[in-house]
Amino acid sequence: VDTNIDGGGGAMVYAGPREDPFFFDFDGFLATLDTGTVSFNPDNDSFAGTNVTSIVVEVDLAGVSGGSTNLSIWATAARKG
Repeated sequence: VDTNIDGGGGAMVYAGPREDPFFFDFDGFLATLDTGTVSFNPDNDSFAGTNVTSIVVEVDLAGVSGGSTNLSIWATAARKG
């Protein structure tokens, strides 16, 4: 966890916490709902300093695509409980 692992052949894997990349003024959103007046502040990032758990896989496209320029990926996420 929180380590880059060299998978060989141009592949790298990482799993661990990363800063949340989502930028949104959640307080402005709530104020907009409450007042009916758009109240977003473009300088306010409600998610700044929060983390998400990430699984990152880097591969050499030439090694997995069979010569195609397309790479199809499937993923799912679930919440326990």
